[in-house]
Amino acid sequence: MITQPYKMVIINIFAGLFVASVLILYRIFKKKYPPNLFLLFFISLLPLISLLRAGPYQSGDFNINIYKTMDFYYSLTNGIWFPHWASILNATYGYPLFNFTYPLPYYLISFIHFLDISYINSLKVFLGLSFVFSGISIYLWIKDEINKKAALVSSIFYLYMPYHLVDNNFRISIGEIMSFIFIPIIFLSFRKIIQRFRIIWFLTSLFSVSLLLLCNQAIALVFVPLLIIYILFQTYIQEKNIIKTTCISLLTLLIGLSLAAYYWLPVLYELRYTHESLYVLSIQYVNFFQLIYAPWRYGLLFQGPHGELSFLVGYAQILTLIILIYLISRKKIRGKVKYISYFYLILTFFLCFMMLPQSSFIWQNVSILKNFQFTYRLLLLVGVFTSYAAGLVSKYLSNKVIITLCMFAIISTILNWGNRSTLPLVTERDIMANLPYSTYQGEGFQPAAPIWVNPEHPWQKNVPQNHLELISGSAIITPLFRNPIEHNYKVKVITTSVFLENTIYFPGWNLFANGKKISLYYNYKKNEGVITFSLPRGVYYLSMLFKPTAIHVIANDISLLTIVIILTLFFCKILADFIIPKKFLFRRAIILNYLLKILRKY
Repeated sequence: MITQPYKMVIINIFAGLFVASVLILYRIFKKKYPPNLFLLFFISLLPLISLLRAGPYQSGDFNINIYKTMDFYYSLTNGIWFPHWASILNATYGYPLFNFTYPLPYYLISFIHFLDISYINSLKVFLGLSFVFSGISIYLWIKDEINKKAALVSSIFYLYMPYHLVDNNFRISIGEIMSFIFIPIIFLSFRKIIQRFRIIWFLTSLFSVSLLLLCNQAIALVFVPLLIIYILFQTYIQEKNIIKTTCISLLTLLIGLSLAAYYWLPVLYELRYTHESLYVLSIQYVNFFQLIYAPWRYGLLFQGPHGELSFLVGYAQILTLIILIYLISRKKIRGKVKYISYFYLILTFFLCFMMLPQSSFIWQNVSILKNFQFTYRLLLLVGVFTSYAAGLVSKYLSNKVIITLCMFAIISTILNWGNRSTLPLVTERDIMANLPYSTYQGEGFQPAAPIWVNPEHPWQKNVPQNHLELISGSAIITPLFRNPIEHNYKVKVITTSVFLENTIYFPGWNLFANGKKISLYYNYKKNEGVITFSLPRGVYYLSMLFKPTAIHVIANDISLLTIVIILTLFFCKILADFIIPKKFLFRRAIILNYLLKILRKY
């Protein structure tokens, strides 16, 4: 009997043969190859066929991302456009999950679900679209840097790099999966800015930087220094004024960071209110042999029988690096291209070194890197640079050799074109029913656990019978209204009473009784971190509100001000280009000179 994963291998083989046959027939009858983007699109579909299978994945974070999306979407449907509090998770006690986890993928999956697609299929659509667009994004970058043929080769290597497939099919790390799209676009847009400043590339670069931050802060953390190095290198290669281009590029980068300040600034500040420091594990390294060989199915399978993962640079990618080094040594590559080759080779080998235990002295002495946790995340950037190397090599090889290399890159990963197994009997209703219990079962994002809960047992196991409970005294409680950030009750207190509002405390929660702010406590012995308060005799209308803290207000203002600045620059550009005639007396240069004279006068 053929098991489910190996049925997919057979299907993948036939699908690959079908695509190859179509391309051969096209070449025979049309006497030319199909357009590159058309070809790239169909090649990128091969690893996505398994998405058509019913049910969630058996391994990885597929279900965990469904749980988070369900809670995120619930906030959106309640008119909360910037969710911070996960109210259904943690047995309905909630916790500040969306304060600390990347929001952009959940916005996109929620939008797909809004189109009346189930949560399970919405995540699958997200995975498929992200994979396809990642190939297109690197194609556009390499096309601009080298040529169309190299761009197609680089895209194939990028799509079929082992870590890309591991992320997309085994880990289901949706933040990293989206990062595959934005990193090449960022390189492309900054290269264009260095060539010649244009408003379209300025906007592209700053929005791409901000979106990368909203995708995965860990990747953005290590990417920004590499981007600065890339900017300096491009300035040197293009022989531009280093001071001018560097200042413009860094200013663009700064504006991009400011645009996403509403997310990352509160994260940095509010980590002090979580057990994040307790859950930051020691950096986990990859040994050298893990980078070059997978221990399952003769090195062709990247996931073990118990969900273990293999982190390879890639067999075709390693072969390409060897060919590039050979071409340099034989002096086939000369001039600027030689320096470009050195640049990407050095970055690739440096990143590989940073994944090994021998680099521990760097990780341990640079404090900002201590939260990175998994060095194998650097394989994403290694994949970018090895894909560039593949495109560069294609300039110096015959078409037959190039096709052979691309076929090797594709076929050597065929066992990994999709998750190994799905759970077709698990429905969306089953996942929804388990949503409150999922945090205790493994969904819980440990660095977001508030410091007021027990660090050894941070998550609630049982859903409370009532959201507001009486601990002592005598009172009548009537629930009035509840959404993720507002809980309203009418309470008639007969004797002075102490109440337990079954919500985990975090800065931002405020209680108002008849419009007057009431002090909160969160040290009740039986429920550490759960909100408690006391009220004297009387009738009260209680309103528990989760309001933006001062740091959120400041961060939101920074992002809003950045948007205003961008819009102002954009409309000024439109005004200068279209409203003021080029031959008019007061054209842009004259107006600027006139303004400068006035400034000098005063």
